[in-house]
Amino acid sequence: MRIKKEEVAHILVLFSGGLDSRLAIKLLKKKGYTLTALFFKLPFASRQPTGLDLLKEEGVNLHILNCARGERLEAYLDMLKKPRFGRGKGYNPCLDCKLFMIDQAADFALQNGHQAIATGEVPGQRPMSQTRKKMNILEKASPLPLIRPLAEKGLQGRTRQGQMKMARHYRISYPLPAGGCLLCEKELKKRHQTLIAHDLINQHTLPLAMVGRHFYLPSSNTWLVVGRNKEENDVIEPFSTALPSDKGRPAVYYHCGLYPERAEQEALQIQKAYQNKDRQGIAYYSRWKLE
Repeated sequence: MRIKKEEVAHILVLFSGGLDSRLAIKLLKKKGYTLTALFFKLPFASRQPTGLDLLKEEGVNLHILNCARGERLEAYLDMLKKPRFGRGKGYNPCLDCKLFMIDQAADFALQNGHQAIATGEVPGQRPMSQTRKKMNILEKASPLPLIRPLAEKGLQGRTRQGQMKMARHYRISYPLPAGGCLLCEKELKKRHQTLIAHDLINQHTLPLAMVGRHFYLPSSNTWLVVGRNKEENDVIEPFSTALPSDKGRPAVYYHCGLYPERAEQEALQIQKAYQNKDRQGIAYYSRWKLE
């Protein structure tokens, strides 16, 4: 039997560390609820949890749910391949991603004695996942009551003026909005679509998806990643199928595909082209570039 909101005492709060989720913690704490904060480590979002001082001040424990490895990563990639509710301008299926998080959060909540899930969502703030219609879809999908304390305060729309006023009132500091999920970057859509469709992303190769210039040769199912600087070279070089960098020579990862020897030769050729700034060689490989 589904628990009623008025019977709720223990709440699991989806916590990104941003302004909205910090306010959600504050508002729910003031009402006397027992809270646990849940941070999602998602595969294509590089953010780390912030707002730890607020959680400590409010006596709220933080749990990190790692969706960048194991079965959760596999489930996330499956969701990306066939989203039910479409994508944004990039490869981002925002509503399906929210549904994924609600599903994972509900499993965690039910296993740990939480009676409801709370978010900092505000109607109209994000067109892909926070319209009233889409928020209703999330609410119906959740096996536990879904509580939105900011929406209950009447906050709505894309402006953050109401939230900022509330933050000043409660003396809550917060970070400026920053880049989040790489799936939202429309210039990376082709990269994500190709790598995920061909099952090239897994727990082992996920770090490569965040760096370098990417190329995919369909005839041999060869994936190449060319480093652009020392930081990217450092990510690429530990892989067993990688050519090391040197002065002016980028590191290159190669997925062996159908023909391992050919993949290594392609890696050597593209490395040479970028090392020598060979316009003709770079142009040759540009036909397979994944922006």
